[in-house]
Amino acid sequence: APSPTHPPPPFHFGWKAVAMSGTKVGEPLVWKDGDSFYDHGYDDENAPDLNNRIEFPQNELYGRDEELQVLSEHFQSCSGPDVDAPVVIVSGYSGSGKSALVDHFMQRLESEQDVNFLYLKGKYESFPSPFSAIIQAFTGFCNHILQPSKSVTLQRIQLAIEESLGDQARVLVPVVPALGSILDGSNDTDFQKGIDPNPDESTHSIAKSDGAWNQLRFLFQTLLRAIGNEACPVLMFLDNLQWCDSASIGLLQALLNDKSLNNFMFVGALCENEVDRDHLISKLLEKMGKNGKVVHRISLRPLTLDEVGEFISDTLSLSVEECVPFTEAVFNKTRGNIFHTRHAIEELHRSNALYYSVIAFRWEWNLKDLATGFSDTLEESVLSKIKRAPQLLQTALLLAAYTRSTINIAMLHTLIVAYTEEPLNLKELEKLLETAVIEGLLLNSVGSSDYRFAHDRIQQAAYKLIPSGPEQNKLRLFIGKKMFELASSSPSSNGTSDDWNIFVAADHLNSLINTEEEIDTMTLIKLNFTCGEKAVAVAAYAPACVYLRLALKFLRRFKDNVWTKHYDIALRVYQTTSDVDLCLGHFDDGNELAQEVLANARNAEDKVTTWMSLSGALGRLRRHAEAKDLCKRALTEISDTPKRFHNLHFVKYDFQVKQYLKRHSDVDILCLPKLEDEKRMAELVMLNECGLRGLAGGDMMEYLFCTARQLIISFEFGLCSLVAQPLSTYAMVFNMAGDYKSATRMARLARSILKETTKTKEVTPYTILMTCLHVEGWTQPREQVLLSLNEAQRIGMQNGNFEYGFLLWSCTVGFLLTVGYHLETIATTAVELLEQSHLYSVDAIYSMTEQHIVLIQCLREGDGPNWQKLESFRFEIDPTDGDQTWRFVSGIVARLDIAVIFGNLDLASAMVNDLEPFLPLCAMYTVKPMQLFLSCLTFAGLARSVNRRRNLAQARKYSKEIKKLVGTQGTHIIHKYMLMDAAILWADPRGNVTKVAKAFEEGIAHAEDISYLQDVALGSELAGEFFISIGDNDRARDYLQKALDFYDEWGAVAKARALMRDRAEYVAAEADFNSMPSSMQPGRRRSSRKSFIDAPLPLTSTPVLEVPVVPESIRETSPMPDSNPCKERKSTQELSELTWDQTA
Repeated sequence: APSPTHPPPPFHFGWKAVAMSGTKVGEPLVWKDGDSFYDHGYDDENAPDLNNRIEFPQNELYGRDEELQVLSEHFQSCSGPDVDAPVVIVSGYSGSGKSALVDHFMQRLESEQDVNFLYLKGKYESFPSPFSAIIQAFTGFCNHILQPSKSVTLQRIQLAIEESLGDQARVLVPVVPALGSILDGSNDTDFQKGIDPNPDESTHSIAKSDGAWNQLRFLFQTLLRAIGNEACPVLMFLDNLQWCDSASIGLLQALLNDKSLNNFMFVGALCENEVDRDHLISKLLEKMGKNGKVVHRISLRPLTLDEVGEFISDTLSLSVEECVPFTEAVFNKTRGNIFHTRHAIEELHRSNALYYSVIAFRWEWNLKDLATGFSDTLEESVLSKIKRAPQLLQTALLLAAYTRSTINIAMLHTLIVAYTEEPLNLKELEKLLETAVIEGLLLNSVGSSDYRFAHDRIQQAAYKLIPSGPEQNKLRLFIGKKMFELASSSPSSNGTSDDWNIFVAADHLNSLINTEEEIDTMTLIKLNFTCGEKAVAVAAYAPACVYLRLALKFLRRFKDNVWTKHYDIALRVYQTTSDVDLCLGHFDDGNELAQEVLANARNAEDKVTTWMSLSGALGRLRRHAEAKDLCKRALTEISDTPKRFHNLHFVKYDFQVKQYLKRHSDVDILCLPKLEDEKRMAELVMLNECGLRGLAGGDMMEYLFCTARQLIISFEFGLCSLVAQPLSTYAMVFNMAGDYKSATRMARLARSILKETTKTKEVTPYTILMTCLHVEGWTQPREQVLLSLNEAQRIGMQNGNFEYGFLLWSCTVGFLLTVGYHLETIATTAVELLEQSHLYSVDAIYSMTEQHIVLIQCLREGDGPNWQKLESFRFEIDPTDGDQTWRFVSGIVARLDIAVIFGNLDLASAMVNDLEPFLPLCAMYTVKPMQLFLSCLTFAGLARSVNRRRNLAQARKYSKEIKKLVGTQGTHIIHKYMLMDAAILWADPRGNVTKVAKAFEEGIAHAEDISYLQDVALGSELAGEFFISIGDNDRARDYLQKALDFYDEWGAVAKARALMRDRAEYVAAEADFNSMPSSMQPGRRRSSRKSFIDAPLPLTSTPVLEVPVVPESIRETSPMPDSNPCKERKSTQELSELTWDQTA
C-alpha cells in the first residue's frame, strides 16, 4: 500500500478493509473493523504490482462505439453554415454511463488538434434552483476561457458580445456572475460573487415587467449566437434533465426552437425510468417534434457480457478468458450496469472474495464467496461503502446530501459544527473529505474548495443514512433553518448562482408544513417571498408563482388584519404575486389579488405598479377599453386629470403645447430642469400607458390628449426621458397636418432627449419608430433609416419591450419593400420574423407581417396571383382593436400593389376605395407615397379606357398631393411624381407624346439612380406599353426588356414570367426562356450590377442591417448597352406634333 506521504491518485479505489468502531476529531483516520487507513507494512512505490488496490481503466469507454459515432456525426453537421442546430437526448437507467459517454466524446474532440469548439456543461440537482444547470454551464465556460492560454478566444468572444449585445450583456451578469469577468477581461472576484462594479439598475437589469421573460430568453439566444461561429461551434451538455425546473424548460424551448441559432449542438441526458409522458421535458420534446424540430435520441442499453468481460479484464490485468467465471458472477448481479459493476468489484474486494495474490502476483478470487460477497442491488452496495467510512465522514456526507451535489467546504464546515455541536478544524475536515475523494465518494478539482458527489446514486445513498420519519424531519428542519440563516446573513445578488441555499432552505421547511415540527409563520412568509423575488429577478415566473403562493398562504394564517399590522410585507406579497400571475396569463387570479391591493394600499404611489401590471394584462387580452378606463381612474387619483376626456380638453392642451413651442427655442426646452417630482413622474407613466391603450383601442383622440398632457407637465415641471415619446408623437401629428417643418423639429427634440437623458430604454423603440416613419424616412438616406430602425429594434428586444421590438422589425420589412431591397432577402427576413414572434407569443404583429408575405409570394411564386383569394380579403373591423385596423390597412396596400403591378385595375380601384377611410393613418413614409403612387396609376390606367374625365381628375388629385410632399418632405419620391405625371399625360387625349416620353425617361432614370428597383421595373413596363400604343415597337421592346431585367433583379419571378407570357413578341418568348441556361432565366440569375441591395440581411431576432456604401449609380454600372433605351430612336422633334388621337 502507498505511504501516508505519497497518497494514491484519485479514482484508485478499494484499499484493504480493516476496521474500528469509530473516529474522533484529531485521531488517525480509520475504517471500521481494523487498521488505520494506510497499511504501513509495505512502502515501495516502485512495485505497483504489490499494491493491494483496484485500479479501474482511465479514459476508456466500453460498448459505446456506435453512440460515439452518432454524436460525432451530429457535431460535424453543426459546423456548417445555416444548419439547424442538432438536438441529441441521451437516455438510460441510472449508472448506465450517460455522463461518461458525453464527457468521453468531449475529451476525444479536445484531443483532435484541428477541432475547435466551446463546451458548456451543467448538471441539475434534486433540489433545483431556477436555471441552475444553465448557470453552471455558462459559469464553467466563462472560467475556462479566462485562463491565460485562452486569450485569443477571450478576445474574440468579447468582441462578438460587444457587437451583438453591447452594454445589455451586463443584464445577464446577475444571472451568470462570471460573465462579468468576461466583459471586463479579468478574473475579478467581485464578478464571481455577482457584484457589478458599475451598477445601474435601470440599464443593466432584467426588466421588471411582463416582457422580462422574453428579454431573458432573447439575451441568452443572442449570447449563444455571438460566442459560436462556423469555425468554433458551441456544444452544450445538460445532465439530469429529469430534475430540470420549469424556468429552464422555457429557456430551452426558446433556444432549441430558434432556427437562427446555428453552429450550436445541444446534448441532454436523463434517466428514462424517472421521466414519464407528463414530465416537463417529455412535453418539451414532444412539442419540438410537432413543430418540425428533429430530436435525435440515444438510448443506452446495458453492457453485454462480453463488454463487461473486457472491462473486468482491463481492470484486473488478466485475459478475458481467465476472467470468465468472475465476469459471469458479477454480470449476473449487475446486469451490465457499469456503475453497479464497478461498485460490485470494490465490494468483492472489501469482503476479500477478490484479492491480490502476493505469491502469484495477480488478482484471484474465491468462487464460493462470489455469490455472497456483494449486495444484491446498487443502492445496497453504495450504502455499505458509505457505512464503512468514519462516523464524522458519514455525517459530512449526510449533511452534504441534504443540500446539493456540490458544496463548498466552508459551508459544510459550518453545518457540521452546528449539527454536532463539537469544534472541528477546517484542515481536519479537508483531510477527511480527501479520503472520500480517494474512495471515489466525492470529486474535487486541484485547488478548488468545492466538493461534489462522484455520482447521483452516492448522494441518494447518503441521503438515506437517516430513514424517513421524525429523525429525518428534525434534520430537514435544522438544514432549512441553517441555510436560511446563512443566506440572510450574507445575501448575494438577486438570482445568482449563490442563491441556491435559499431555495434548499425553502424546500426543506415547506416539506415540514404538515408535520409536528414547529416553524415560525413569519419565517415561512419571508423565506418563500425571498425565493419568489429571486426567481422573479431572473424572470423564472413559474417557480416564482409557487413560492409566492405559499407566502400568501402563510400570510393569510394571521387571524388579525394583515393590512393593518403587517402592511409592508402584505403589500409586497400581494403585489408581487399579482404581477407574476398576470405575467403568466392567470388573469382571474392576478386580478383578484390586484383588486385587494388597490382596495388596501395606503396611497396612490403604492398602487402605480399594480395599475400598470393590470393595464398591461388587459392589453394583452385585447381588452383595450377596460385598460384605458383603469388608467383614467388611476390618473384621477394621482392628479387633477379630468375624469372624462373631451375633444375640448385636447384642443386646450394642444393649443398650449403649440404656443409654448412657438415661444421657446429648442435650446430653451432642452435646458429645462430635470423632473424630480415623483408624483408627476407617476402621472407621466400613467398618461403614457393610457395613451397607448387608447391608440391600441382605436381611440385616437384620447391618445392625443394623453400626449399633449404629458408635454404640458414636462414643460411646467421639468424634463425626463419619458418626454421623448410624446415629442415623437407630435412629430406624427404635425406630419399628418402637413406641417413638415414642425414635425422635423419635434423629431430633432425627441432625438436630443434620448441622447441627453438616461434610463431611455423604455421609450427609445417607440420614439425612433415614430421619427423614422414620419420624418427621417422622407429625407434621410435609407441606409441611415435602416440602421436607426435596427438599433431601436435591438434595444426593444434586449430590454424586454417585445411589443415594439417586433413592431419595429415588421416596419423594417415594410421599409425594405418600399426602398427596393431584393424580395428573396425580405422574404427570408419576414418568415424569420413570423417564427420569432410565434416563439415569443407576440401575435399582435403576426397578421400585419403576413400581409407583407402575401405581396412577396404573389410576386415570386407561380405564374401570377390568385385573384379570387385576394379579392376575398374582407372583414368587419372592430373599431376598438387598433391591431386589426393596421392589419386591414396593410392588407389593402399589399393588394393594391399586386393589382397595379399585374394590371388588375378593377381590383386596384376597389382597394383604393377601401383604403379611403383610413387615409389619416397613412401619413408614414412606408404607406403614403405608395398609396398615392398606386392610386394615381390606377385611375390613370382606368382613364385610358372608361370615364376618362372623372378618372383623370382622381389621378390628378393624387398627383398634386405627392407633388406637395416632394416640395416639403424631400426628393426621395420625386421619381414617383414623374412617373405619375407621365401616366396622366398618357391618359390625357390632349397630351404631348414628347412630354410623356421625357417624363417616363426622367422618372425611370431617377428611380434607377436611387435603386428603387420596383419603380424602375414598373415605370419601364408602363413606358413600354405607352410606346406600343403609339406604334414605336423598338422603344417598346427596349423598355419592356428593361422592365423584365429589373423585375428579375428585384426578385419578382412570377411577374417576370407573366410579362414574358403577355408580351412575348417584345421580350424573350416562353420557348426561348425555357431553352435559356438556368443562370440566364429570370429568377435564377442576378444582374452583375453591384449595389447595396445585394447586402444580405441577417436572419436573426436582432436584424443588424449591415448596409455597404452605396455605389455612385446603378445606371453607371448597368450591364445594358445603353441606360437610355430611347436613345437613337425617333427624335422628339419627330414626335412633337403627335397627339393621342393621331397616334391612335
